[in-house]
Amino acid sequence: MRIVIAFLAILQVVEGHGGGDCKRWCGYCDHGGCAWIVRKACCGHFDPSLLFPLHVDVNCSQPNRSRIIPPDNYSDTGESQQCSGFSLVHQHGCLTAMPESYCSYNTTRAIILRWNSFSEFPALSCLEKLGGLDLRNNELTSVPRDAFVGLTMLDEVRLDFNKITHIHPNAFDVPLPKLNRFSISHNLLVSVEPWPLTIPHVFCYFGLSHNRISRLTNERHWTFNISVEAGPGWVDLRYNQFVEPPTAQLSQFRMSLSELGGEVLFWGINIRHNPYHCDCKAYGFARLLRFIYSFTPHNNLLGTCASPPKFKGMYVKDLPQDELTCNVTTNCPQGCACQERPAREDILVDCVDRDLTELPENMPDGKLTLLLANNSIGRTSARGYFRRVVRVDLSENSLEVFDESTPRLLKNAERVDLRGNALRHLPYTFQILSPDVVFLDPDTLTCACDLTWFASWVHFARSERFSRVVCTTEKGHVVNMTTATGKMLGCDDDRDRVFIYSLVSIFMTLFVTVSILIVFRHEALVLTHLMTLRRIRHQARHIRYDVFLSTSVVNEADSAWVCEELLPVLDRSEMTCYWPRRDCVPGCVEMEEASKRLQESASVLVVLSPDYVKSPACLFQFKQAYRQMLKHGRGRLILVCRSSVSRRDVEDAKLRAMVTLRLFYSTARAGHLERIVRELNQFCSEMREKGSMAAHAYEEIAMDEM
Repeated sequence: MRIVIAFLAILQVVEGHGGGDCKRWCGYCDHGGCAWIVRKACCGHFDPSLLFPLHVDVNCSQPNRSRIIPPDNYSDTGESQQCSGFSLVHQHGCLTAMPESYCSYNTTRAIILRWNSFSEFPALSCLEKLGGLDLRNNELTSVPRDAFVGLTMLDEVRLDFNKITHIHPNAFDVPLPKLNRFSISHNLLVSVEPWPLTIPHVFCYFGLSHNRISRLTNERHWTFNISVEAGPGWVDLRYNQFVEPPTAQLSQFRMSLSELGGEVLFWGINIRHNPYHCDCKAYGFARLLRFIYSFTPHNNLLGTCASPPKFKGMYVKDLPQDELTCNVTTNCPQGCACQERPAREDILVDCVDRDLTELPENMPDGKLTLLLANNSIGRTSARGYFRRVVRVDLSENSLEVFDESTPRLLKNAERVDLRGNALRHLPYTFQILSPDVVFLDPDTLTCACDLTWFASWVHFARSERFSRVVCTTEKGHVVNMTTATGKMLGCDDDRDRVFIYSLVSIFMTLFVTVSILIVFRHEALVLTHLMTLRRIRHQARHIRYDVFLSTSVVNEADSAWVCEELLPVLDRSEMTCYWPRRDCVPGCVEMEEASKRLQESASVLVVLSPDYVKSPACLFQFKQAYRQMLKHGRGRLILVCRSSVSRRDVEDAKLRAMVTLRLFYSTARAGHLERIVRELNQFCSEMREKGSMAAHAYEEIAMDEM
């Protein structure tokens, strides 16, 4: 409550531009002020009589050359009873430039050069104590960037009645901690930056009235920051050319309407006498003025509309918000009328009675309210803009089919009116919509088994309008849809039973399949690698050995079998072999050597035994062989089992899977050794042939390059 009371008091004072009980004080001396901070800011005025006057000697035949005549009674101390400093006053003259040596009088505190002929803004940065500048009624055309550089004591600036068309966007970026009044009324400005919102202290008046301002610009790339304080103060925007309300241009400052309202609530802003066009762009402006006026009912907020005719002369704050609309032409269907309605936050598309036979292809961007009644639309079809539909009226058409994909797109709709059609059936996807937003004819549906969902769908409807919805069976019986069962709709109970059994069977099949895959996941992975290996075309690579033999070091029986039976057969087939037990270089790291030789081998033959599956070195060789030969598809991996190996004794998961799947040869069976050698010989021959072809191709490329 205290804040509201203080706010009302402040605004009352601001509107009055001062107070009779406030002492007239010299704005350049820090005398005491008033109780209310804005009243204090507005009660001081220039009083040049308190300063030492400086006269100007000028010959109007040479108006750009003049000199200052110091006063006779000026003392070296430069002190007066109330304020010290000079006032440079020359009115109704012909000056076009500042007098010579004006910077020598650096304690000049006021410059009043009204009714002269200045066309360029004077350079005043040398007058650091300047507090007041009055250049009214000159020929100035612009305010440059450095106009106020160094003028930290500047309190009041009056540039009215010039020909100023441009103020540099950064003119107010310099420190102006005491700026209290700035008036540039009766000029030729067509746009302004949001300078008042960048003044970081309380000020009295920022006058921009009687210009041609029609828009706000942001050449400074300024963005609103709610944590940075500004003002408050009085901003005068009367008698300009604002057709589009300033609030419609807030996005360039990254400022919302609510943020602007909170920022200027304690300000005084006069927005009267502008030719506002009151359409949808005035919606936010009207809300803002209504909000501020509810706290501070001042006449300065009573801006009126100049157009359209129905709103001409009406106060903006009193506009009927539902009627503030704008015509939309982009993507509006041919023959239809489209209007943006900010009060409802949608775009109204009126296609009523337009002889449409199908839904329009395109719609404007944004949320949509579609009026498609009294046409000849025969069916709905999926349209991407249905996702943005808030309300749709398809009543009094020729709808017989409602596409099953349409309800999915209309799931956000608040009203779907389908009355006055010939709908015989509704798709099961219709239950995506809430029954409270749907309007149907009571007696057009035909009973069918796939409408059994209807009763449960309308069960939770808040409206009772569905109690009259019925369907007609093939025999002509009428069934109330709110209580309809499958039997009443003519469905066969066995069909439901078969359907349930089918679902159960599918579920059980999926459950068993997933369970098997979980339990035998390693076996499935091995089979996957084997099937993938058959489709891989092995790339040519450097092969030093045809076969890498992996056997247990401690199993003498396996070693004897390799020496006496396997190696002789491989030698006769002219296949090169690497056997770590025979060929490993003494002193080398066994695992590193095995890994290197595996990369140089075309295939791997593993001799399984109980000792092999317990040896870490052997299992390392198997893992490397599996990864390179099967997983990466670089060759063949063949298992030979000479003695029984129990699955439980195998720790490596992939080796155990291959044993479980019996992916090995047994030497106990006749002819297995010959099959092993034949398979190895065939595979190694293919690899050698690919290698020679690749080498020949490389030689041809090298010859071509030479």
